Amino acid sequence: MKPDYKNWMPEGLVISAIAAFAIHDIFTKGKYGDMQAFVKKLKDMGYEKVELMDTTNGLFMTRKEAGRLMLTGSALLTGRK
Repeated sequence: MKPDYKNWMPEGLVISAIAAFAIHDIFTKGKYGDMQAFVKKLKDMGYEKVELMDTTNGLFMTRKEAGRLMLTGSALLTGRK
């Protein structure tokens, strides 16, 4: 059975009541849905400086490297409460 990633993340962030977070994953639309909408939802929930950073744009690796390593969609989701 495939885990339901689209629904666990917001609740996990709220329950833990953490001051800051950084989550790195392969944020594909099929796995997580619309991440820009999710970023907006986190901001609406009171999180600040929420940012989804593409880690395949040369900062951490190139798109070519990401493809070769099967990391297409790799991103870092950060923010704070």
